[in-house]
Amino acid sequence: MKQLFVNYFALSRSDRNGIMLLLLILCVLLFLPHFYTYIFSSQQTIDSTSRFMSDIQMYKSSIKQQLALADIERKARYEKKHIAKNTIPKAASSSKPMPKVTLRHFNPNTLSIEQSLSLGLSKKVANTINNYLAKGYKFYKKEDLKKIYGLSNSEYNRIESYIKLPKQQNNFSKPATQQAVAKVAESAPKSTAVLFNFDPNTLTYEQALQLGLSRKAAKNLRKYVDKGGTFSHKAAIKKVYGISESDYQRLAPYITLAPKKAISALEKQHANTGTKSFDATPPSPAVQKNTYSPKKNIQVDINTATITEWKQLYGIGPSYSKRIIKYRELLGGFTQKEQLKEVYGFSDSLYQQIAPHLVNNNTQNIQQINLNQADAKTLASHPYINWTLAKIIVSYREQHGVFKQTQALAPIHAIDEDLLTKISPYLKIE
Repeated sequence: MKQLFVNYFALSRSDRNGIMLLLLILCVLLFLPHFYTYIFSSQQTIDSTSRFMSDIQMYKSSIKQQLALADIERKARYEKKHIAKNTIPKAASSSKPMPKVTLRHFNPNTLSIEQSLSLGLSKKVANTINNYLAKGYKFYKKEDLKKIYGLSNSEYNRIESYIKLPKQQNNFSKPATQQAVAKVAESAPKSTAVLFNFDPNTLTYEQALQLGLSRKAAKNLRKYVDKGGTFSHKAAIKKVYGISESDYQRLAPYITLAPKKAISALEKQHANTGTKSFDATPPSPAVQKNTYSPKKNIQVDINTATITEWKQLYGIGPSYSKRIIKYRELLGGFTQKEQLKEVYGFSDSLYQQIAPHLVNNNTQNIQQINLNQADAKTLASHPYINWTLAKIIVSYREQHGVFKQTQALAPIHAIDEDLLTKISPYLKIE
């Protein structure tokens, strides 16, 4: 069997050579496409690279051409705009034609819009000058024109030599109104003074003018004496408004005061008018001491008192009464008497004077702000909380949730312990 198999499949030498040749041909045919692809793909790669580089060069050239064209167009637009800006006046867009520029002498205090435009000024500058003059202002020197908004230094230098102002205006930097003239005339002393012995307590207005005092000083001196004031020594006259140190040194040798008894009688004569000596000898400590004795049986509730009730207290008039009530309404009520010191103009001495008459029996009616519902505007309406603090409180509430108690405000750095104590009675938690 084995021999039969070997004889059947046995190959001669020529058969084996044919098989080898056939296998060789098959291998060549099998690998031929790979060689073909390698050879021709290399050539194609070279060609593709060449075309890619060529495309890049063409793209660069195209970009350069576009940039050059854009630069040319930009320069053309700039030149067109620059020429138009320098040749076309600002008022060209208005319906009225721009006046012809003509430089001539002018008074800026009588300058109209049309005249300003004719000088080559812009419409904006012309309107500014016109509004300036319409409000009553004037130009008193050439340099004042530089203050006009919009007027450049080059424009001012161009028209400076044509500005003509009246001489009387160039001599003053401010207008001399009738009131100012009267004030100067009133304070000016007479050119010719006649010195003579005089008593300032009996000096008349005309005699004061003869002594060389100004009208204002003479009037003040006479006004003081007419109201019951007296001069107890020479230097007291220096306290009259309008009498200078030089006036006093000039008049001191001629001041002759009546004896002290006469002055005392004069003071006694004016005692009924309630006036005091201008420079009398300072009263003794017993006199200086406040002789006011508080009225008995007067009690004022700081949270319910009306203007009439407040006026019962010594030192509290209609003005203070209104201020107290207004501040009480802003607070929402007083929690303690010391809060009266926070009223504008309320001194500590006045508070100490009226404190024995003050009571606070209505603290239960204090108006409170809901801390968890109030917005910043509502919180800022309270005198103890400014706008910044109100916004901080609202922001803190939004970040940490609603407040459980007023003490929850303590972590806020803008609120110290004293402020928290003050505002707590005016806040509530709901």
